[in-house]
This record gives sequence, C-alpha cells and structure tokens, in this order.
Amino acid sequence: MKNKKSVSKGKKVEKNNKWLKYVGIVLIIVLFFAILYFVLHKNSYSVVMIDVNPSIELTLNSDDRIVDYEANDSESEMIISGMDLENTDVVVALNAIIGSMIRNGYIDELSNSVLVSVQNADVNKSLALENLLVKEIDDILKDSNIDGSVIGLTLSSSDSLNGVAEANGISLGKAKLITALVQVNNLLNINDLAKLTINELNLLLDTYTLDVDKLGSASSKQYIGEDEAKNIALTHANVSNPTMLHIEFDLDDGVMVYDVEFYSDNVEYDYEINAVTGTILEYNKGFENEYGDNTVNSGGNSYISKEKAKQIAIDHAGVNPTYVEVEFDYENGIAVYEIEFKYQNYEYDYELDAVSGEIYKSKKEYD
Repeated sequence: MKNKKSVSKGKKVEKNNKWLKYVGIVLIIVLFFAILYFVLHKNSYSVVMIDVNPSIELTLNSDDRIVDYEANDSESEMIISGMDLENTDVVVALNAIIGSMIRNGYIDELSNSVLVSVQNADVNKSLALENLLVKEIDDILKDSNIDGSVIGLTLSSSDSLNGVAEANGISLGKAKLITALVQVNNLLNINDLAKLTINELNLLLDTYTLDVDKLGSASSKQYIGEDEAKNIALTHANVSNPTMLHIEFDLDDGVMVYDVEFYSDNVEYDYEINAVTGTILEYNKGFENEYGDNTVNSGGNSYISKEKAKQIAIDHAGVNPTYVEVEFDYENGIAVYEIEFKYQNYEYDYELDAVSGEIYKSKKEYD
C-alpha cells in the first residue's frame, strides 16, 4: 500500500510534466509564428550601401528605419564614430553620414561622387528606395555647396558578386559597378578597378557607357584635363593642325591616363599620358589613313587595315572577345600591329606583320 507521501510526490511530478508539456507547446507555437513572420516579412528588409572611398552598410526594416549598420573599413569607422543610428530613419542617417564624409574631406570639389546601392528581394521596393536615396544625397550635397554626382544601383538576388566583393574587400554595390565596367571593356582589371575611388570609377563611366542611374558629373579637377593632355601630345609630336583628334579618360595598369589619338599627313599618333602628372607614358607613330579601315600605301609598302589585323588575331585564337585593342608600331624597323584582348579569364597578345598579316608572336596567359 502506497503511503500518502509517495502519492503526493507522484501527483507533483505529473503536474510538473503537464506544465513542461504546455511550455513546450507554447514555445513551438512561438517559434512557428516567428518563422512565419520572417518568411512573410523578409522582403521588407533592405540593405543600403553607401560608397565614396569609405564604405558603410545599413540594414533597414519595412519602415526604412535602421535596424543594423556596419563600417566596412577603418575610414568608415571614423565616419560613423559616436553615431547611434539604430532605429533612425534612413534619410536622417544619410544626413549624418554624408555630412561626416564632407567634414572629414572624403567629399569635396575634387572628389564629388557617391555610390548608393540598394538590395531587396522586392525589386520594385529596391528601385523606389534607390531613387529616393539618390535624390536625398544630391540634395544634401547641394545644401553643402558641393556640385556632386550620385550613382544609384539596384542589386538583385541573381547578381553573383560575393566572390568579387570578398576578394577585394569592397561592398556588393562597388563590386557590381566594376564588374559592369569589365563587361564593357574586358581589358580592364577587376583588382585595379577595386582600388579606385568612386569618383575615379565615375569618370570611367563617361568613357564606357553603362546603364546606371546617375545625377551630375564626376569632378576631374585633380587631373590635368583633356586640353592639357592634347597640348602635351601635339607639342611632343610637333603637330599643330591634327585631324580626327580623339581624347579618352581611361585606366591602364592601375594608372588613370588620357589616351590621345590624332592624325596628321596620313600619319597616326597614339599617346598615353598620366592624368595626374602629365607624363607621357607611351606613344606610337605609324602610317595610316584617316579612316583606319582601308589599305594604306606609304614608302612602297601596302599595310593591311586595323580591322583586318584584328580579325586575323581573333580567328587564330578562335574566340569572340567584346573589346580588342589594336596599335600600329615599329619593331626593329618593321611595321607591325600589336593586338591585345581578353576572353574568359585569358589574356591574348599578338604581333602581326603590318604588310603581310603574318603572325610574328602570339601569347595566351591566364589572367
């Protein structure tokens, strides 16, 4: 026969087990609704990246208030030092962040560009927020008497940018911008582009046409300018009245340059000039016609066209590159075409006889 103490203890254990069972059921219900809430509201969260040279990432809730923020480098940490941005409206936060960048000299008349990128599973939400932020940043710069330039990007889940961003220590927004530039000109190098400021990348947007939202023009005041680059090239070539003069701002081996090309008396001149110092980095001079696609006769030699030389190299490589660079030059007194292009992570270099089209040299290297 059980004593009263044992019966009492058994009832107590049973009661505790029932209580634990109820608690378990409640926890399961809470967890279920938490997961359901996340699934239903995950599209309402946005990630906003603000890049100048410092890079700051903001996570927003459905009301565009900040729930988390992160400085991606030491410079960014200084920018937001002392700020408590949690639960702050994104427009208010932008005023604080852009204002700090201006005070610390990261945005001024020499470097006036800002990149703002938005990522959200809802593309329409991303576009609407991107347009709002581009306009807000432009207004902030104007209020600070800065004639700025703002680039806006919308990121989608299909963008495979994590590898580029992580390898170069940059934001997904900057990764998308430099990847787009390489797609337009595959002679550009992602690692070189990643080291540039947003203002330098913005200047390259004027050289290579990209489908991006943009307000204003990037400042070029820290560079010698197109007129000075032209004068340097013409003075060196001793040419006063060139024809078909073309100047382009570009990047070569990580250096910002002006590419200057012109013709004089059926002679083609190509110059590469350091955009900061004005130093002539490279120049070529060769006989060519003004159209660049017909046979040229000079000194008894009949040269094939640049287009013909390019096609010979491409056919030999058996690829279809999007951008090919062709230069006329002399090698040991022999007229040649130097041809360079990239395709699927490989770099191709060719040297062709400018008269016969014979391939003197060909090289394929993994880039």
